[in-house]
Amino acid sequence: ESSLDLTGYDPEQYQDEIDRVLAQNLRIVTLTEFRQEDADADYKVWELEREVCPDMPWTDPISIPEFDIYKKHVLAHPKFNPDSWFLVLDGNHITGLNNLWKSEIEKGINTGLTGVRRKYRRKGIATALKHTCLTWARNQDYEWIRTDNVDTNTDMLSINTRVGFKFMPAWLVYEKII
Repeated sequence: ESSLDLTGYDPEQYQDEIDRVLAQNLRIVTLTEFRQEDADADYKVWELEREVCPDMPWTDPISIPEFDIYKKHVLAHPKFNPDSWFLVLDGNHITGLNNLWKSEIEKGINTGLTGVRRKYRRKGIATALKHTCLTWARNQDYEWIRTDNVDTNTDMLSINTRVGFKFMPAWLVYEKII
């Protein structure tokens, strides 16, 4: 787990990284905005997650449920806020996603999935999405943000370190199979 103190985060310092993505004829929108443009927005987000999650290193394989279940468990979750879900679009095609989830601890927010389709990787999209989320969180008066990564997810750990996340003490999770 890593944390970033948003009170010291300066969005202006990172605007160039966002501008580089926008210069590729891509655009960054919230899920709320995309829903207004595209009646299939939720389905397209689900499709993106189904594509990118198998590539993500994690302690247990990540599987995305069927769309009807996804809608109930993710899009109808009490901590879900479509204004804190950011998408990079190429036309009407989602290339990447980064989302935030309300925290149970006051003044804080948690990151969720950061994922980019294979064809669009290594173009700065994940970093631009991170900065967009951090800027949004800071503008909403959150004081800190947390993220979870496994140590084998070196690409995301590198992005998080460059952005300013600091490692927190590690957690050990044990599972007893009976």
